[in-house]
Amino acid sequence: MVGVTLNDLAPQFPALDAKAVALLKQIGVTDIVSLISLPVERLSSFLGLPFHSADQLQKSLIEQHSPVPCSGLSVYQAAPDPPLLSTGCRTFDAMLGGGLRSGEIYEVFGSSSTGKTQLCHSAVALCALSGGKVVCIDTAGDLCLQRLFQVAEARGCSREKAEEALERVMVAKALDQTQMLAIIEQLGEIQPDLVVLDNLSIPFMPMFTNNNLAAAFAAGSRVVQALRKISTATYPPPAILTTSNLRSGRDLEPAPALGGVFRGLADTRVLMSRVDATTLQADIVRGLTGSCNYSLGKLGVT
Repeated sequence: MVGVTLNDLAPQFPALDAKAVALLKQIGVTDIVSLISLPVERLSSFLGLPFHSADQLQKSLIEQHSPVPCSGLSVYQAAPDPPLLSTGCRTFDAMLGGGLRSGEIYEVFGSSSTGKTQLCHSAVALCALSGGKVVCIDTAGDLCLQRLFQVAEARGCSREKAEEALERVMVAKALDQTQMLAIIEQLGEIQPDLVVLDNLSIPFMPMFTNNNLAAAFAAGSRVVQALRKISTATYPPPAILTTSNLRSGRDLEPAPALGGVFRGLADTRVLMSRVDATTLQADIVRGLTGSCNYSLGKLGVT
């Protein structure tokens, strides 16, 4: 900071034009040290700047040329809230604290016909309709672009707007864990707002069928690490939504299939279940606490 003259600052700070520099020199302000030491009220009055502009000018000078330690609380309070993406279901969003949060990894699991893929369709459609970029990693062939189009139209979008939204959706098929990992490692270059991985467990099933457990756990660990890296390495980081089947076993507590393979993956884990023929329920089993009812229909999950 020492030795930086006012003329050196002019290209970065338009308020410090030649006229302002000449005025400041008349009162002995010739360098950055004396400029930031000047009371804000006097700087504002002398240069004819609004108080807020003069205050911001000094703060910007200090930030760029004389960074000083500050409290963690002030950094936290100044940080913007992470973006939230809607799942398309008001009660589901409320249960999650407002929606899918940027930088968080969500795992929804449950038996068939409980709406896991429909939830993905709704979240993808709404993110793309709002201008976001989405990457869908499809391992089961369940992701239907026609269904995405139907969800968008059912929510009142014109055909033209729905087509524009689908342009922002990138789909990749991962038939095994090697392809899945390769796709995940490319996400940093794409910088999506939302990543959907439906279904997480299916590519690993053959490894268990062939009793190749060590390889399955090693591959699962690499996938977890790759997803964790993506959730923190880009800015703003994407929200990540994954789905898994319900593990088999009548007397076992509900848990994702192959949950041990993906240990430490989910920040929030949600069980989706069918209470009866007409009632569906979601329960958070890791992370926040909460539950909600939801329904399936033309709009996706509502």
